Parts: sequence; structure tokens; C-alpha cells
Amino acid sequence: SVSWVRGYLSVGMPHRSTRRRYRPPMSVFQVDSAGELVRDRRGFVRVSGLDEIAQNCTVYLSLFLGEIPTRMDKGVDWPNILAFATSEDAIAQEVERGVLSRPGVVALDEVVVELDGLDRSAAISYRATASRADLRRRVLIDGRVDVRV
Repeated sequence: SVSWVRGYLSVGMPHRSTRRRYRPPMSVFQVDSAGELVRDRRGFVRVSGLDEIAQNCTVYLSLFLGEIPTRMDKGVDWPNILAFATSEDAIAQEVERGVLSRPGVVALDEVVVELDGLDRSAAISYRATASRADLRRRVLIDGRVDVRV
């Protein structure tokens, strides 16, 4: 009976394709500078494309290590970095690692760190090059994150 099934399938029995249709990635809700979701009269505002990449970088750098209970490995270990960093270069390296790990970021062009050792805070500005294959272009994205422990 198995040979009959194989022969029947090879002849051209109509069957459903197992391939899935391409679905574009879900868009992300927009977050303002205070970290709150942005709403308009229709509901939450969504961002996509290059704006999504820029927001992804900013949110990642604002996220403390272990802040998400289900993903304890995500985020930046800001308390230890700010406590033991001897220079802005050490913080800039951590920013570089975090920004370059985000999908869509091709290069990190500039990082400026203003460190306040007494207050254990840092103001970080960066400029990165982002690219999306579906948009076929590269764009500079600017970001700024203020971290206080």
C-alpha cells in the first residue's frame, strides 16, 4: 500500500503546499523620551522601518540587565559599568557592543559620553548607520540616552 501512495503522490495528487507565506515583521509601538507608549485618537502609534531601528537602539541602551524577568540576559549592566568604569572609553565600548547587536545597524559612527562619577550617571549620544534590505538605502540614526543608577 505504501508504493501505491508514493505512486499516487508522484503522479500529481493535489496537495497543500507546506511553505508558509511571507509575513512582514510586526511593527513596534512608539515610545516617547520618557519611556511611555505614544497614543493618538485611534490608539497606540506604531513605528516601522528605520524609525523602528532607531527606537530599538535607544530602548536597548535604556534597559538595565535583568530588568525583564523572562529575559534576564537582556540589557546593559549599567550599575557595574558606571561604578567601575575608569573612563568614558569603557562606557563607549559597551554602547558600541549594544548598538551593533541591534538588527539593522550596520556601523557605529560616533559615541559621545559625558560621565558624572559623583552622581553615577552618564549622558550618551551616538550616531549609527542603519540599513534595511527592503528599503535598499542607508540612513544615519541619532540617539541619546541618559542613564542614572
